[in-house]
Amino acid sequence: MTQPGSAETPARSVHRSDDAGADSRERILVAALEAFASNGFDGATTREIAASAGVNLGLIQYYFGGKAKLWRAAVDRAFARLRDGLEEVMGAAGPSDPRERTRWYAMPMPPENLESSATSVYFW
Repeated sequence: MTQPGSAETPARSVHRSDDAGADSRERILVAALEAFASNGFDGATTREIAASAGVNLGLIQYYFGGKAKLWRAAVDRAFARLRDGLEEVMGAAGPSDPRERTRWYAMPMPPENLESSATSVYFW
């Protein structure tokens, strides 16, 4: 009888590569954001999120420690992407302090800069 891991039977790796793990984590975050956006926190289930991501349910606990921490990670990811997009559009202009920069991003444009007089509020 051949023993697992012997010269005749190669041992299977039980650890995923770092790339595969990062890909699984990313797929979970994408599926979670979609589920939470569609169903709310209470309506979304980790089972549905895992199925949508194509991963084992246990990976949610492994990577995130549960539904609440998964929600937080998904929201953090969404806001980080939003921030990165704003910074790309706005460039290095504006204040460097994060609080002042947030106020600056949300500052209404003066009326003379509006393209249409029918539109009352724009954010720049």
